[in-house]
Amino acid sequence: MSRFSAGFDIAPTGAILPSQPGPPSQPGGSCVRFSHFLLALSISTAITALLNLVGAGRAWGAADFVYLTQDGSSENAIHRVSVDAGTLHTIQASGVISPIGIDLDVVGGKLYWADLDNVIQRRNLDGSGAVETLIGTDIGPFDIALDLQQAKMYFSDRGTPTLDATLKRANLDGSDVETLLTGTAPAYIELDLLHGQIYYTHGGSGATFISRANLDGTNAELVHAAATDNLRGIALDIEHGRIYFGLRSQLDGSFRIARSNLNGTEIEDFLTDLPELGHDLAIDPAAGKLYWSFSEGVHRADLDLIGGIETIVSGLQGSSGSSGVNGIALDIPPECDDGLDNDRDGLADFPEDSGCADAGDPFELSANVACDDGLDNDGDGLTDFPDDPHCVAAWDRSEHPRSCGLGFELVLALPLLIWLRLVGHTGSSRSRFEPITRPASG
Repeated sequence: MSRFSAGFDIAPTGAILPSQPGPPSQPGGSCVRFSHFLLALSISTAITALLNLVGAGRAWGAADFVYLTQDGSSENAIHRVSVDAGTLHTIQASGVISPIGIDLDVVGGKLYWADLDNVIQRRNLDGSGAVETLIGTDIGPFDIALDLQQAKMYFSDRGTPTLDATLKRANLDGSDVETLLTGTAPAYIELDLLHGQIYYTHGGSGATFISRANLDGTNAELVHAAATDNLRGIALDIEHGRIYFGLRSQLDGSFRIARSNLNGTEIEDFLTDLPELGHDLAIDPAAGKLYWSFSEGVHRADLDLIGGIETIVSGLQGSSGSSGVNGIALDIPPECDDGLDNDRDGLADFPEDSGCADAGDPFELSANVACDDGLDNDGDGLTDFPDDPHCVAAWDRSEHPRSCGLGFELVLALPLLIWLRLVGHTGSSRSRFEPITRPASG
């Protein structure tokens, strides 16, 4: 059973909360001594460091391919490109009219795409087998996102001359189509399955808003309003609580990528003065990379901006001069089947990590366990085990402090915390978010 299937309430902000939280910790009575925390932290640190060192150089959990849609008057296709070699392989060309959004079922070996020519289709990731048309009447699907745990697809429907634009979802086979939101003119969408929310840009073809809602469409709230910009694609970095979004200035036509917290606060420019920016963004958390499309191909950059901008593929501009790359998707395995300790609790993948409902679970974090849910529950600026010292282990249900005396154990903690900083963080490609140091201009 998925962690979102039962036993949770949706808060007004859309956050997932335990339906029946346990009693608060009583000072003194059930206090776990700090030495116990040190022991648990030591074991977790050693296991995490070992997993990271063993996996060094093997790119466990990172994408091997970027899939992309190409749309134009004469060149319409879906391609797969190696992220390292840039080798291009066409997955689908015949019958593709105007493909935009794209998403992958890596475990199931399927590729899904939305075609503005009124269809949603899928095919095997390697291009074998027949194309399946899942939905094909009275719609103008623009973007698509998959919730594989619940066997659902979400898509923005740009409508038809006789139907309004809406946000919808359906089963993966195209059955049971539901309308979640109306009157918003949605475009690009992304799912935050850990917290049970969908993010979407809206406002018509020149979208100027980012909002989010529960997966059933309730409790919609505004995240960002771009007063002088038109929004392009969006991408979520759930581990670090960030949303990235592309922007085209209404004033001078310049392109940039910005980011903020998931709730829209602390907005900052990530990349500015880009010569061009396409329609979609994608994040590879294990590799620490952000990918984005442009008319002729795909670029990427480090999330910490150390390595500069790389071109994965280019030259896809067709002879007509009007074709361009639209949607992109990465073949990233789910966290519970990628060989990594993604939440750094000393346990990796299903069934070892208790945060994994099954091998297809996209997150190792546990939405119902305070010390493994990706949230700062006690408001001290520290999140989860091992970063929050009030957490005895990843399975601890409270980040709040207990009434414990601290003595010589603090001295024992210093070398351990230094080791955690040097090995547990920098030894992993999935380091916690740190402030960006941008290269000096010129």
